Amino acid sequence: MKSCCIAGHPNIPPDKMGYVKERLREEIEAALEDGFHHFISNFEDGAGLLGAEIIVDMIEAGHKLELEAALYTKSRVDTLMATPTTAKLLTCSQYIGVHAADGLDDTLKCNRFIANNAQRIIAVYAPQENARKDCLVQLMRFTYILEVEERIITI
Repeated sequence: MKSCCIAGHPNIPPDKMGYVKERLREEIEAALEDGFHHFISNFEDGAGLLGAEIIVDMIEAGHKLELEAALYTKSRVDTLMATPTTAKLLTCSQYIGVHAADGLDDTLKCNRFIANNAQRIIAVYAPQENARKDCLVQLMRFTYILEVEERIITI
């Protein structure tokens, strides 16, 4: 089964939210047309949650899709379950993986998991000054090295 990851920067400007949601939906629909039925989301604020929301909407509309939550830390599960909207997204996930070492936030391990398991990444990218330390940039480096197809939505 072909897997597609949805990730991106957490701080999407409010005036760009509609654009990002529309472009994510278009990219997810294109992925479906290309045979992708398994979607991995890091469930982070911004693109991760927007993508998960679109996938859940499609599942509820009858599409045969799978959603996997690839989380950086165990505490993220508690945070997501504390809000009804995000709890619904998480409980609709067929797989939930916490990719952390000894309970610590481990973005490196999670990003390696995503890069090793996805054949396409849909990334919402907002250029930032500190890109060297940015988790999305790290993920995109992994996917580039592994020759994962990248679809980038720049805001």
